Amino acid sequence: MSPKSETAPEMPHWVPEGTLHPAQIAAYRRMTPDQKLKQVDALNRQARKLKAAGLRMQHPDWSEDQIAEEVRLICIRGVLKG
Repeated sequence: MSPKSETAPEMPHWVPEGTLHPAQIAAYRRMTPDQKLKQVDALNRQARKLKAAGLRMQHPDWSEDQIAEEVRLICIRGVLKG
């Protein structure tokens, strides 16, 4: 890898302009597949926790079972919307 590409790698076509710093792209490229999978798992878990927190605020009367079920259904549908 040349010094220029180490500090400013070309952004993949799927990365929206300005969303990731070039150093982040370089770090992801250095990760092993196992490290990437662990990162995806951690982000997925965090997204579920955030969605559950939002649902608790929107529906204070719901039980934890109802919250968990709604998070599950949202994830199955692949839609994490407001």
